[in-house]
Amino acid sequence: MLPENIIQHLATQISTCTDKQTKIKRISAVAGGDICQSFLIETHNKKYFLKLSEHNAKALFKAEAFGLNSIAETAVIRTPKVICEGSFEQYQYLILEYLELRRNGDVKLLAKALANLHLTTREQFGFQQDNFIGLTPQTNTWETDWVYFFAEHRLKYQLQLLTNKGVPNRLLKSGSELIGLIPHFFDDYCPQASFIHGDLWSGNYAFDENGFPVIYDPACYYADHEAELAMMELFGSPGESFFSAYHDIFKIDSGYSRRKPLYNLYHLLNHANIFGGGYINQSLSCIHSLLKSF
Repeated sequence: MLPENIIQHLATQISTCTDKQTKIKRISAVAGGDICQSFLIETHNKKYFLKLSEHNAKALFKAEAFGLNSIAETAVIRTPKVICEGSFEQYQYLILEYLELRRNGDVKLLAKALANLHLTTREQFGFQQDNFIGLTPQTNTWETDWVYFFAEHRLKYQLQLLTNKGVPNRLLKSGSELIGLIPHFFDDYCPQASFIHGDLWSGNYAFDENGFPVIYDPACYYADHEAELAMMELFGSPGESFFSAYHDIFKIDSGYSRRKPLYNLYHLLNHANIFGGGYINQSLSCIHSLLKSF
């Protein structure tokens, strides 16, 4: 059970942000991610989802709230509504709309919604602010060149983090060699800057009580839309019907299959940074496979 003072603080914040007097009846722990604790807040007529941390997560929660609000502004796919975020004593928190979610739903609806999200474009790659991919800071400095952006702010950044973690030198050397070859993956392909969720594996999307897709835990930025599609296939796949429905709205280039492991290398390197272990070998194997493609 949470201390009474934090419960009262949360009730006050919800009251202020919703402009409705709120008294919390119950707070119970629910399943969530590895980064923070998750709770269901119940009032007399409303439920809220609470993320709570005692580990300096203020910047993390601010970035998540900004990302959720940015997706919501597109009005093409549902996200949990942000109620408020802040800190109290040693706690940092993010309070969201509580949604009854289910794992199964119409993946064609998900495909169409995501395609329309990705059709939200800008002239440059990056985002209005830096954010996080998991617990790792993600740099989103605006760039006009996607190849430079991905090489510099994604792969090179992850490799630099790994240099301080005692990984095999052959991974760093091979990774640097691959970065020099990245332009060749784009000889016949010039991506536009599409708005993407950024961390869209199967654990970060679901369906609401009416069967409509919902996405959450974003790491948003403007990128090649293929980077999103690749991530969705890294730990499983939404299936052929998803890609067919997506392609009807936003064409998937024939070279996607070649670039897919390149994009997923970013997430493998990030997992290697966070978890180490087998992800280091997976990253090395991915790099070697990409190098052999030349």
